[in-house]
Amino acid sequence: MLERRFGGSRSVRSPGRLSRMSFHALLCLALAISLNVGSAALGQTRLRVLGEVSLPSGLKIDGVEFGGLSGLDYDPATRRFLALSDDRVERGPARLYEMTIEIDEQGISALEVTRMVPLKRRDGAAYDRLAVDPEEVRRLPGGTIVWSDETTPALIEATREGLAVGHFELPIYHVPRDGQLVGIRSNLGHEALAITPDGNQLIAITESALAQDGPNPTLASGAFARLLVFDVPTRRTIAEFVYAVEGIPVASTHPQPFQDNGVTSALYLNDGRLLVLERSFARGVGTTIQIFEVKLAGATNVLGRETLQGAKFTPVAKSPVMTLSAIRHSYDVDNIEGMALGPSVAGKPTIVLVSDNNFSRHQRSQFIVLQVD
Repeated sequence: MLERRFGGSRSVRSPGRLSRMSFHALLCLALAISLNVGSAALGQTRLRVLGEVSLPSGLKIDGVEFGGLSGLDYDPATRRFLALSDDRVERGPARLYEMTIEIDEQGISALEVTRMVPLKRRDGAAYDRLAVDPEEVRRLPGGTIVWSDETTPALIEATREGLAVGHFELPIYHVPRDGQLVGIRSNLGHEALAITPDGNQLIAITESALAQDGPNPTLASGAFARLLVFDVPTRRTIAEFVYAVEGIPVASTHPQPFQDNGVTSALYLNDGRLLVLERSFARGVGTTIQIFEVKLAGATNVLGRETLQGAKFTPVAKSPVMTLSAIRHSYDVDNIEGMALGPSVAGKPTIVLVSDNNFSRHQRSQFIVLQVD
């Protein structure tokens, strides 16, 4: 079934038609929440919510459970979205989905999953169970894609049919060693990828600090993530900057408290503005999504520095653009992990956010549409 939101109430449509490789659902959304986010110091980026729609957990495509959507990208030439699942080959093959999402001034009017694409190794074999943990996907010039794997870690180039054909070379100090005293921490790898509008550069941001760079965010302080810049034609790293992750915005209210915060997606707008999404979760409270406008100019290039401990540097500049949370809105905000630039509506670009439902019956695959004013 498809859940829609109309103001503060909930209603449910009948189940969409399921076929071997697709399901289709037509929605009538009347949600149009305008948010006055104010002018940012770095520019004039303003976002407003057009609408949101959710798919419940448990849906299956060709016998494989649909969900775990941690990455999203859009191809304006085909008008199709690519959604990457972070299933660690436990419920099905490593995979991405091709989708069509029709957007108008009221939000999403139609959504269809057109096919599932298994991801494969360079030799054409399927990935083994727990061998990969896909997180973000972006299209590359020339028709291939790049997706990030938190397990290795790796940035893998693949065809649109999912076959690995190459990789982007990571600095050695990003790769875990010495019992994870160096490199990305478990499940805190390169969650965010973004391609510059000219297609010449790729950035990759870790979810939180490398093990040797200091602690993860707390309620009292943030953390220093790494932002890599790659030259797309050569697939080589050309620069690295420090991205200061915010401290955890809300404390857990659960008897067994848990809270965290980290970077889960990044996106270049067509005019060159860079947006970075931070996702925080506090048990008993819910999810808080913060979107920032970021500029690299003036930041210290730390490429080659294995550790930031004791080093002097200037992080990238950032300014808040929007905050989404159940506290501020009439609907729950789920575990948002992906962000894609969508089609224009009324002459203005849209951004589509997607949530990772963790394959939990208590969560859902949520799509939120924002418009850039």
